[in-house]
Amino acid sequence: MKKGLPAKFLFIPGGIIFLIIVWTISPQFLPNEAEYKKDQAYLAEVMNGKLPETPSPEVKLPVKGYIIAGGAGTCMVDAAAGIANFYEPDIDFDTFIFYANPTLIMAKRDKNERYGPGLSIMRAFKNFGYIPFRGATTPIHPPQNIVADFEPQNLIYFKDVKEELLFAKKLLSAGIVPIVGLQHDPFEDIEGGVFSSLVGYNKDGVWLNISPQSERYAPGKKYYLDEPIRYEPRFASYDLLMKYWTGEHQLLWAVKSGERKSEAEIYSENKKNIQEAPVTLQKSIEFLKNNGNVSDFTAASQTPEAAVLYRYFQAKGNLALANQYKELAKTYESLRQSESPGIVASDRQKMIEVLTTVYPHIFKVSTLWP
Repeated sequence: MKKGLPAKFLFIPGGIIFLIIVWTISPQFLPNEAEYKKDQAYLAEVMNGKLPETPSPEVKLPVKGYIIAGGAGTCMVDAAAGIANFYEPDIDFDTFIFYANPTLIMAKRDKNERYGPGLSIMRAFKNFGYIPFRGATTPIHPPQNIVADFEPQNLIYFKDVKEELLFAKKLLSAGIVPIVGLQHDPFEDIEGGVFSSLVGYNKDGVWLNISPQSERYAPGKKYYLDEPIRYEPRFASYDLLMKYWTGEHQLLWAVKSGERKSEAEIYSENKKNIQEAPVTLQKSIEFLKNNGNVSDFTAASQTPEAAVLYRYFQAKGNLALANQYKELAKTYESLRQSESPGIVASDRQKMIEVLTTVYPHIFKVSTLWP
């Protein structure tokens, strides 16, 4: 099993500078050569026959993203839901969210859990029958509760960013769409990192699916109750990509390996989660009130998830439960709109406020699931 460090140790500037110096000046003396060889041999084995030896000169896949009204965390959902819909067109946005177990609220019950709302895009892919992978230019991966839906052997170490980018091009040449983590939106000057699907490339740059931030965070938008609007990818030069791709060059992808779980199975999982939710939500609130480490906590706002469940039960004809989720979505959105541009993931008091405010709604819906 790979070694992990607490999240607070992953961003020590001195440590990053040291690693950059070692990897840039002396790659032939890679300090983790054994780990690198093991990971690359395993990667070659599991991807055998799935990728070309050399990538195509140019690829642009017809992958569209979703403009989601929401704060922190919705960029990852945007990227992943668009990829899933490209792979299997019957997986629309709502189906994707439903398979990501939107009713889960965690309370550190095991090493795979954090605290708070537990929607996971990679859990959705696993439930659709895919194996998730995470690549990075470091052998030090986040703790298990941050990458809970990745098996340790599927955390892959690349020697440098050139090698990783070449691998991403091979993925795209095979119709497999990766996600990259960027330190900044390369198209709009809005603070904060963003996850984007990398949907194509040519000799000059890449196509990225990053929703227009001005639309995502626009105040007063009411479309959060409707299925999100689609948008087209935008082009960025390689210089821009390399400028903003995170220091560890995070790369996520998923490969089909099995059958999709049935809707009945996923419904059963979601029902179990929501029945446990009031208790686990209270534990999450107490964790924050007792100065628990926010790195062990997920984002507090779940506007898109509540809106999906509103639409789900509306379609099923269960209007009483649908209306409860509509009120929950409106409450989340009202709390989100009170911040600009969105709920700050590390703002402990704001997180406590959000979770305390929505608790009565969570309790109510937990009693209504048929």
